[in-house]
Amino acid sequence: MRVGNSRARSTVVCLATLVVLGLFPAEAEVLPFGLKIEQALDGTAEVAALAQSPTGEIWVLERVTGTIRVLVAGVEDATLTIPVRSACGGLIDVAFAPHYADSGLALVSYVDPSGRLRVDRVVRRGGGLVLGTTLIEPGSTTGCRAGGGLAIGPDGTLYVGVGDLEDPGSAQDDARLGGKLLRINLDGSIPTDNPDPTSLVFAKGFRDAADLSLNPGSARANGTVYANDLGATGSAADEINAVVPGGNHGWDSVSGNSGGLFDDPLVAYQPPAGPKSIVTLRGAGLGEENRNSLVYTHLATDELRQAMLSGAELDTLQDTRVFFDPDGDPDGTPDVDCPTGFDSLFDGADGMLYAANSGANPGIWRVYRDEPGAREVSPPGSPFPLSIRKEAGALRISWEELSGLEAGRPARNGGQHAETYQVWEGTLPIGASYDHLVITRTDGIADGPATRSATVAAGGGSLYYLVSAQGDNLEGPTGRSTDGTPRDAVETDYCAAVGYGKFTGQCIDDFRHPVTGEPIRLVDYNPLSPTYLQALSVRDFRGRVVHIDVAAFDCFWCNLQAPTFHEVDVNFRGRDFVLITIMNASEFVPRPYDGPDACAAGIQDWVNQHNEHTPVLCDVDLDQDGLGDVSDQFWHGAIGDEACGGFSQNFFVDQGGVIFDYGCSFTPGSDVTTIIAPEINPEFCE
Repeated sequence: MRVGNSRARSTVVCLATLVVLGLFPAEAEVLPFGLKIEQALDGTAEVAALAQSPTGEIWVLERVTGTIRVLVAGVEDATLTIPVRSACGGLIDVAFAPHYADSGLALVSYVDPSGRLRVDRVVRRGGGLVLGTTLIEPGSTTGCRAGGGLAIGPDGTLYVGVGDLEDPGSAQDDARLGGKLLRINLDGSIPTDNPDPTSLVFAKGFRDAADLSLNPGSARANGTVYANDLGATGSAADEINAVVPGGNHGWDSVSGNSGGLFDDPLVAYQPPAGPKSIVTLRGAGLGEENRNSLVYTHLATDELRQAMLSGAELDTLQDTRVFFDPDGDPDGTPDVDCPTGFDSLFDGADGMLYAANSGANPGIWRVYRDEPGAREVSPPGSPFPLSIRKEAGALRISWEELSGLEAGRPARNGGQHAETYQVWEGTLPIGASYDHLVITRTDGIADGPATRSATVAAGGGSLYYLVSAQGDNLEGPTGRSTDGTPRDAVETDYCAAVGYGKFTGQCIDDFRHPVTGEPIRLVDYNPLSPTYLQALSVRDFRGRVVHIDVAAFDCFWCNLQAPTFHEVDVNFRGRDFVLITIMNASEFVPRPYDGPDACAAGIQDWVNQHNEHTPVLCDVDLDQDGLGDVSDQFWHGAIGDEACGGFSQNFFVDQGGVIFDYGCSFTPGSDVTTIIAPEINPEFCE
C-alpha cells in the first residue's frame, strides 16, 4: 500500500532500523548482477572448440564430425572436414598464428583415424580452408586421454597439451612426450628459452590436458598458461592448473592436491566436475571485477564456474564462485530458455564471453555487461560487425542482431516508437559536435543468422552512419553543424511532444544544475553496484524500466520499504529493470550530505543494512543554498496531486523515459510488481 508522509514518523526511526537489520542470504542469480546472456546463433553439434580469429571470424570445430566451420558476420563462409577418430578424441582445438591476417595460418589438434594425436597447419586461403602439413605428432593412443589443448603465446610460440595417451607412466618419463605441456615454434623447432633448450617439454605431470588458456597480462615472461586436466570418478581428480615453467604437476604420482610435493592445481574436483573448457577473461568487457579471472565449464551441474586469481603472475587462487547457473532464477523456478551443457568458451574481442552448448537450447551464446545507456550495436571486435554496401544506388546497412530482451519497446506512454533500431546519418568531417539525424526507425530484416539490415537512400557528400538500439536518442543536445552554426532544437523524438519534467506523463528530465539548467550527473557511491563511482544521469538508463527512490537515511518509511524494493529489484533486474536511490541527509528537507566522504559513509551504512546492489547516488549542492540540487528538483512538496511532504518519493519511468506512475512511501510487502509488470521485458534466462 502507498501512504502519505507525516512528520509524526520521525520519533520511531530507531525502531525502523531494527526492523531491517540482520544477515541477508545470498540471492540466487543466473549471472552476476550487471551481466546478461543471449543466444547469438543456433546450433546442435558438439563443439570441441569455439574461437575468434585475429580478423574477427568465428571458427567452430565439431568434435565428432571433424568439421571446421568459419563464420563471417554469422554466415558460414568456409568449411573443411578432417578425418578423425570420432569415438574418442575427434577434432579438439584451434590456435591462430600472430600473422594470421596475412598468412591465414591456424593450427588444429585432432586424433586421426589411426589414434595418433596430431597438430596440423590449416590455411585460410581464397575464401576456403586448406589442410596443410603436420607440425607435430606427440604420440598415439588407443583410449581417450589424448589431451590436445592449444594456445599461442605473445611471442608466437605454440603450447600443446598432451595427455598421457593411456600410459600413466609417460607423464613422469622425461624421454616421452605423453603427459606433458609442450612449447614449440611454428616452424617445428625448439624455442631456445624453453626450461630445457634441448626439449619441447615446458612442464610435465598431466593426465589429459584437453584445453589451454593463456593470459599475456601476467608478469610471467610470455604470459601465464592455464591447463585443465580431466580425471575419472574414483581414480583421478579434475584439475585446473596455472602451469609452472619446468614444473611437475603430479600425474601419475598424485592426482589433485599433493600438499606441496608437486606443483598443485588451482582447483581440483573429485568426483569430476567436467572443466572441459577454460577461458581467461583478459579485458574488462565484463567489468573490472572479472578481469584476469578464469571461467570454466562445470558439466556436473550445468554451470560455469569462475576462479578469481591474484599475484603478479596470476597464479594464486583467491576463491571460486558460480558464474552462470541456469537454475539460479530468483523466483526459484529454472528458466526453460537457459542453455545447458556448455562445450567450449572463448573471450571475444568485443569484450563478451562466448560459449557453445549442445544441451538445452543449443547454439552459440554470449554474456555481456548491461551498462547504463543503450547497448552498443556491433561494438569494436564484434564478430557481427557493422557494414555498409551499395546496392542499386541505395545503401544497405547491416549490424548485429540484439536479443529479444532488447527488442523495441511497446508504444505505451507518449506515443513512443516501437521499432528496435534507429539508423542515423551525419556529415563528415565532424566539427565541434556531431550532426547526425535519424533517417529510419526499423526492426530490420534478417541479413544472416545473427545480423539485421535496412536499406536507405544514399545521401550526397561525405557521410557517416550510426545504428542505435533500445530507443536511444543520440540527438542529445542540439549541437552545431559542421560549419559551427548552432542547430535548431530537434523535434523528432516523442519526448519533444509530451515534454520533460517530473510529473506523470512527462519524459523524465535530466538531473540539472539549479542555476544554468545544464545537465549534471551524480556519483554512485554504492560499492556493491556495478556502476560504483560512475557519474550517472537518470537518462543514462533510458531503455530500462527505472524506479527512482528519492530517499533519506534517517527516513522511517525509506528504511521500512527498502526490503520490499530490494526484493523487486532482485526478481526483475534481469528484465531491464533498475532501482536508483538518490540519498539525502534529512527526511523532511531535501538536504545533501556534507561532502562526498560523508555521503559515501552514509551510503555504506545503508548498503550494510539493506544489502542493496543498485546505484545509490549522492546529491550535490552546486548553488550553495543548502538544498540538494536534484532532490529539490524532484521534490513534489506538501500540496498538489502528487504530494508527499517528505521522503520517500518514488518515480516509475518506462523504457522510453516517460514517467508512468508516482507514489509516496510504500508499506512493507506492497505489490510494486503490479506497477512495473506491464512495462518490464518478459522473463528470459535471467
